Amino acid sequence: MRYLVKQLKGTHAVTDLLGVSERTVERYVKDQIRRPRADLAQRLETAVRQRWQPRIPCGRSRISPGLSSRNSPAPGADGGYLTDGLAGLSVGFLGRLFGR
Repeated sequence: MRYLVKQLKGTHAVTDLLGVSERTVERYVKDQIRRPRADLAQRLETAVRQRWQPRIPCGRSRISPGLSSRNSPAPGADGGYLTDGLAGLSVGFLGRLFGR
């Protein structure tokens, strides 16, 4: 319930979506109600699954081909996150690029 309140920026939008009162949503957020009844649980699960986006851990995202946000000492030294973009480049160019 908290996830939906955060995503929809308020309890009123959640009430419209789930068909419950605003006070009921507030009770779920304050943990005064812990387990939703079966029909509400199904609607809640459906609503969350439609909006859920998995997060990419910070610092582990793929880097655009040929670009680096870190100072890597050599190609491939950062666990393969740079090698995808640098695979087709010549060894001489990579040496100039990384100052070797």
